[in-house]
Amino acid sequence: MKTIFTTLAITTSVILFAQQSPPSVEWTQNYKINNTYSYNLGLDNDNNFTFFAKDSYFDTESGETIDNIHLVRLNAGGVVSDVTVNIDAEFYYPYKLLATTDNAFITSNENDGSLQKFSATGALVWEKSFGNDFFTNEFIKTSDNNLLTIGVNFDENDFYYLFRKMNNNGTTIWEKKSQKLNGMYFEPTAITQTNDGGYIVAGVYGDNLEAEYMLGTNLVKLNANGDVNWEKRIAVPANSEVWPQKILLSNDGGFVILSEFDDDSGTTNYNCQYAKYDSNGNVLWSKVTTDYISSIQKSLDNGYVLSTIEENTDPSLNTFELRKIDESGNFVWKKNFGALGNSSSDSLVRTSDGFASLTNFYNDLGTSVKITKFGVPIAATSDIAKQSITLYPNPTVDFLNLKIDNVKSIEQIDFYDVSGRLVKSILDSIAININVKDLKKGSYIVKVKAGDRHLVSKFIKN
Repeated sequence: MKTIFTTLAITTSVILFAQQSPPSVEWTQNYKINNTYSYNLGLDNDNNFTFFAKDSYFDTESGETIDNIHLVRLNAGGVVSDVTVNIDAEFYYPYKLLATTDNAFITSNENDGSLQKFSATGALVWEKSFGNDFFTNEFIKTSDNNLLTIGVNFDENDFYYLFRKMNNNGTTIWEKKSQKLNGMYFEPTAITQTNDGGYIVAGVYGDNLEAEYMLGTNLVKLNANGDVNWEKRIAVPANSEVWPQKILLSNDGGFVILSEFDDDSGTTNYNCQYAKYDSNGNVLWSKVTTDYISSIQKSLDNGYVLSTIEENTDPSLNTFELRKIDESGNFVWKKNFGALGNSSSDSLVRTSDGFASLTNFYNDLGTSVKITKFGVPIAATSDIAKQSITLYPNPTVDFLNLKIDNVKSIEQIDFYDVSGRLVKSILDSIAININVKDLKKGSYIVKVKAGDRHLVSKFIKN
């Protein structure tokens, strides 16, 4: 892609996204101190890749295992910097990660369900514990820069599910909790915010805490204050469970859910399900696979990219794979990136120019974390569009001018944040002046639909 920089504008030769073409590897970076692992990969406010890692080693003098937690950052080129986090690491297992607007990070402890906020230098800002039996299953950053957490208290004598909204200081704004939802026990496991300021929550439901299996999947629509608007229940086969892991909003107002499929019935050997729902929670399509899909992200053409480990009878020959499906769940392509050894694929994130994955790599020398940056799928040279798209000023604060040469009409202009979420959509003509005051600071992708072509560029909002 050729880019010409001027003092006022960035003019880019636009390359069409070829949805039939898998991405290529731009770089890889291995992170290892002793035995090191991580489950979370995110983007901070400067678009650096960020994750919390735990390393362990056996101290021969004391005869004890020593644990440390590290806050690790990689810039766009994969260069690593890290700081040691000030926390008791023996019982701390960082699980989720969110960057905050004040250049800090919030993570959860898989060991006890507590939440912690750390500064950019690794200092503990605050810690919130919710009881020995409470587990935080998921938390997200809301559109008003607060925090929405979901979880469950597993004490049989005091079982309840909980939705809690908190500010960046860890103070509770509101919470909703109940033992049952419409007569059934409910464990929420995944959440996303909807365009109306409310939330879609997915989880599992059952009528008996002693039962070995839950009865099915539960979908709940909440308003902005956490009140239930509607609920949908989807039964699963006997001796099976479908555990929602991640929810993605689709551009048509619906959503896609990636779930772990546990089937002990003996009739199938499915491991994962991904399904599309309309805005009212009705199933539009559902796909199952025997492979374990660890993560899912949206692509710019309304399809989805999945990450998985292709397992081998010899674990040292396991390979990492990306797969593409279209908006109807149909297979488009897959690409295997070779042997990673005995690995687990734990995280996949969208960037402004592609994807990045985090995998944990196991061998005789111990455990290490591997970050891989993938480029966006692009068309063959013969498919390069002759049009150019001009965005100026870039960076901008208030208004963004957009002009496309040699195009007679523009049907739609969409703005996506670096996570792939649609944040703004407009219809207009060839030369336009767009008000972007409503967008938060950060990098954005602009996708222009002109006839049968999708033209893409990006800009920075200051």
